[in-house]
Amino acid sequence: MNIRQLIQWETKAAPAIHHEGQTITPQSQAITFRLPLPNPQAGIVYVWNRPVAVLVEEGGEVTRIPIYNLNRIMIFTLLGISMMVLLPLWFLSRLTR
Repeated sequence: MNIRQLIQWETKAAPAIHHEGQTITPQSQAITFRLPLPNPQAGIVYVWNRPVAVLVEEGGEVTRIPIYNLNRIMIFTLLGISMMVLLPLWFLSRLTR
């Protein structure tokens, strides 16, 4: 089984909404993880969806408005800062032994 069968990453568009001369189309990304089991008809599937943008069409012009997830940005920033602090401390503790 190759990696493309285990992990799939795709961008999907939801049904468009028409309002006051505008067409609004939400977009999301879906990441699917499949873990096969010995039984061919069984397996574990985990799907993670997140909104990524909204497409607004007005007068033939399409504008893409990205959606930023500040919580995710803050979590990865804190993870990076903690690794920059903890790794040097871990190396110093190994040197002093």
